[in-house]
Amino acid sequence: MDSEDLELHVLEFRDEGATPLQIRPYTAALRSQKPVLVIDNGSWNCRAGWSTDPRPPFSFYNLLAKQKGKKGEQEPIIIGGDLGQIENLRWMLRSPFDTNVVVQFGYQEVLLDYVLANMGLGEETHLDMPVLMTEPLLNLAYSRKQMNELLFECYAFPHVAYGVDGAFSYFKNMNRGLPDGLVISVGNICTHLIPVLNNQMDFGHCRRIDLGGLNMTLYLQRLLQLKYPVHASSITITRMEEILQGYCYYAANYSDALAKWRNRDFYKASALYFQLPFQAPTGPVATQEEIDARREENAQRLRDMNRKRYLEKLAQDEDRLEKLLTLQDLVKQKGQKSTKDDLKALGVRSVEGLQAEIQTLTGTITRTKERLERKAIEVPKESAAETVVDPETLKGWVIDLKEQRHRLVDQRSARKQRKTDLGKRRSYASQQRMKIITHLASGRTQTGKRLKGEDTFGMNDEDWLVYREINKEAGDSDSEEERMQLDEIEGLLLKYDAPFRKEYEKTQALASGAPPKSPEFYRLEVGVERFRVPEILFQPSLVGVDQMGIMETIEYMMREYPEDVQKRLAMNVFVTGGPANLPGMDERIRRDLGSCLPFDSPFRVSVAGNPSLDAWIGAADWAASTPLDQGFLSRKDYLEHGRDYFKDHKLSNKYAVPPPKPPTPAPNPEAKKGKF
Repeated sequence: MDSEDLELHVLEFRDEGATPLQIRPYTAALRSQKPVLVIDNGSWNCRAGWSTDPRPPFSFYNLLAKQKGKKGEQEPIIIGGDLGQIENLRWMLRSPFDTNVVVQFGYQEVLLDYVLANMGLGEETHLDMPVLMTEPLLNLAYSRKQMNELLFECYAFPHVAYGVDGAFSYFKNMNRGLPDGLVISVGNICTHLIPVLNNQMDFGHCRRIDLGGLNMTLYLQRLLQLKYPVHASSITITRMEEILQGYCYYAANYSDALAKWRNRDFYKASALYFQLPFQAPTGPVATQEEIDARREENAQRLRDMNRKRYLEKLAQDEDRLEKLLTLQDLVKQKGQKSTKDDLKALGVRSVEGLQAEIQTLTGTITRTKERLERKAIEVPKESAAETVVDPETLKGWVIDLKEQRHRLVDQRSARKQRKTDLGKRRSYASQQRMKIITHLASGRTQTGKRLKGEDTFGMNDEDWLVYREINKEAGDSDSEEERMQLDEIEGLLLKYDAPFRKEYEKTQALASGAPPKSPEFYRLEVGVERFRVPEILFQPSLVGVDQMGIMETIEYMMREYPEDVQKRLAMNVFVTGGPANLPGMDERIRRDLGSCLPFDSPFRVSVAGNPSLDAWIGAADWAASTPLDQGFLSRKDYLEHGRDYFKDHKLSNKYAVPPPKPPTPAPNPEAKKGKF
């Protein structure tokens, strides 16, 4: 790695493997405390522990993978932390969730078995502890009914309680209270906006946005795969999670951030580089002398190829010039009319065109011979001899070569663009071309005067000069010479300029599809993606989602309240959820919130102390401070009221009593009588 590489500060991916959970024994001392089993059942991560724990001791992917076993044997199942990098098992991954709602209760049962086994309850024949599970806002009654059946009938828990994850985090950060405020709960699948008024969640005004942390991860993966298609298979979800969680941030002003990153110096200073796995080629290591000799051999081969091209082009031009000179003598002897067929055979339209082409070819041949004899670009004398080269002289010479190369590349690019523009109907070059052709077809001269009688175009030799006007945008005949000159310059730069050689080898390797031999080709440059990816929560249109962003949804929701209520909500805007860990969330909301409120309204924005874990910690605090008869559904109530019943509380969804079925009308004997 040279000095240029050391300035990049290349970061390595952790690529952590499987981390099996450690079984925690359920001791007699723990049993005597009568703790509540608390499970934060998230759609991506599950966190579990006892209500007496300060933090969740267990956290793992809420996923499982079914592998194909031998015939007649049970399929092996890999769960949670045993999955390692989930990309290796992506075709076998299963989740109990559809979006953020549990629908596959067979998978949910397997994951609960995994939780109980790691908490030392795998051998218990009777589970005598209460259980508290989080659920999404406004969870489906059918899903809760199935969960009740699983917990009461399969595991025989004596008491079960449910609560909204975002509300538990709010409860924890508000010191076990629910003051008026607005909760922004950013999850893995979706984002919920929950207004809290008078110590209760206002379910009638809650809103949901179908974007979350997983969408951000997938968006980052898609951007980098499009940027580095050759490394698409190595740009995995796990690595994108690492970049997102460790290095992305919310821009306070998205437009200003884009303008700032357009500055090349700022981009170089702020962009991050991540090293993908790279295995150095095996075999004997070449010495520096061998490498220099190989480079000199390649440069010499390129110079020989250029010289061969010059000779071939010179032979073609000399042959063409000889034929044209012979034709010129023939025209002088017989006249233009007698040699009309000979002119046409060589592709010459007039005597003036013949003379112009002879003059052009003569100049081209002269320049080519001079180039072959003394070379248009010569190496400094110091470098030609085997003496010490003055670094400043060599550096200036290399800079001159690069300037010549840039000039040639720009000329060729401009010529190519002009040729492309000729094919576009609305381009200026095409319009001018068609204007001239229209004048010719209508019998007009270039001055626009109408020619009377029959079309006389071509009778005057000057008329044929119009073709120079038509073809002037398409380039001239020196493009081949420019290409050979460009090859010669690149050959010298390959020999004497290391940065150019590195970039050239990289370009050639990617173009040929050959496996690169340097770790530099396995680096991901992450620039504007650092704030462009989190921006989808505020601008869902970036990923094609036809919904309002967080601030637009807040503005829409606020308008449904009177002005005094809006001020109450604005005084306590609270943000929680995993994506709230990224820097800049509070600053972004604070900047945009003023436009959503009445003029000059005060407001306050805060972020959860630990956005990822506060939902579980708040649930544990609530479970430890709530009597069983106030927030937990007992087995007796379950058997008495049915499977879809649950006991609601301030942090749970609202239980709605199903409307009674209308009574069946008694049969009317008279209705059976009729005409028939």
